[in-house]
Order: sequence, then C-alpha cells, then structure tokens
Amino acid sequence: MLLFFLTFLPVAYYVLRKLYGHSIASRTVVRLAQVAVVFQVALLWILNLPGDYGPRVVVTGDAIVALLLARSLIRWPFRARWAGPLLLDLTSKKDRGTVYIWASISAVFALLLAVWTIHLKPLHTLLDERLIAFPFFGLVIGYAFCCAGRVELRQRGIIISGLWLRWSKIEAYAWEDTGREFVALKVRSRKWLLRLLAFSPTLEIILPAAQKSSADAILKSQLSEWPDESVHAADKVA
Repeated sequence: MLLFFLTFLPVAYYVLRKLYGHSIASRTVVRLAQVAVVFQVALLWILNLPGDYGPRVVVTGDAIVALLLARSLIRWPFRARWAGPLLLDLTSKKDRGTVYIWASISAVFALLLAVWTIHLKPLHTLLDERLIAFPFFGLVIGYAFCCAGRVELRQRGIIISGLWLRWSKIEAYAWEDTGREFVALKVRSRKWLLRLLAFSPTLEIILPAAQKSSADAILKSQLSEWPDESVHAADKVA
C-alpha cells in the first residue's frame, strides 16, 4: 500500500496533469487513493475473520465479480440490442491506446506468473486458490481490452467502460473545459450503488473537445424527454 502511494499515484497525477490539467488529475488521483484505502481496509478485515471465513469470503467475492465480468463480456457484442443503436462514439483513441498498453503488460505478466506457478507446483495441487485466481485476472484483462475506456451514446443510454447508464437514471450533466484538447463530461447518476462505487455523486468522462457539440446535442435531445423539470439544468450539476 505504501509503495502504491509513493510510486503509482504521483506518476498517475503527473501523466494526467500533462493531459487534462490539475483539476481533473487531482480529482482522479484522490478517488484512486480512496478506492485503494477502502479496498485495503476491507481486505485486512476480511482476512482477519475467525477460522477459514476470511479466505472463503475472498473466494466468494472473486467468483461473483468473475461472473459479472463474464456476463458483461458475453453481452458486449450484442449491446445494440439492449442499449439501442449507436448515436455517437465518444471513445478517445489516446485513452484506448493507454488501456491496450497496460492490459498487454498485465496479460504478459499474468501469463508468466501462471507458467511459473505451474512449473513450481505438483500437478495434484494445481487447483490451489492462488492458481484459481488466474482465470479471474484473465477476465479482468479481457474486460479491459473490450470495454475499458469505451464511451458510447446510444438510443437507450450511455455506455461507460461497459457500464450501461439509462437516460432515465441520469439526473443532470455538465461540461468542464480543461483548456486543452479534451473536455470533461460530468454525469450525475440516480443509482446509489454507482455513486457508492465511484466515491462521488458524479461520473467524469474525458472526451475529445471536438466532439463536445455533437455530444451536447444528443444529451439535450434526451433530457428534453424527461418529465422532471429539474434535470433540464443541463449546465449545472446539483
């Protein structure tokens, strides 16, 4: 954990600041730090449960996440059926390129680690919980290759890195100009679970500035159909 705060977070802030400016970089790094702290505290608490409850909870959690990832990967090619036709693809090529690089590095590392583990362990112990974790990491890497960094405006909502947010589940949206080639689209969700997981009432999406006008036209057309007049405050997130 200390290594994470001393190395990864400063590097992440430096890279993000160069791309998007101080405001977006600082918010992103703070959220990463929050996620890391909560995850570490929860993991330590679970592993200190009496008996073998700790490992069981960890394995059960991994299994649930793996099933959700597998479901998302299976559904992804058919998203036009459940999310509607594509209206506008807001995916940044630069962001997707970064995802490909990190996912490729992770895939190579996981593969080498799996081969090394199999080499060191007898055949009858290959179902060890450490080796069972590799399919989980495989799903995470596969999800990153397919969905991470993808932003699509579709007829029935927005897909953000594989997460589908229906138009009816959006309270409001706002734009933030970074003064660079990107802009930030802030979307406030009505889903309390999504707010909890994001450590914020809003989701922040970084988009190429050239696509702002097209995206704004679609968002306004969708907001105009909502019965709640409060959501028409398109330029302000409460």
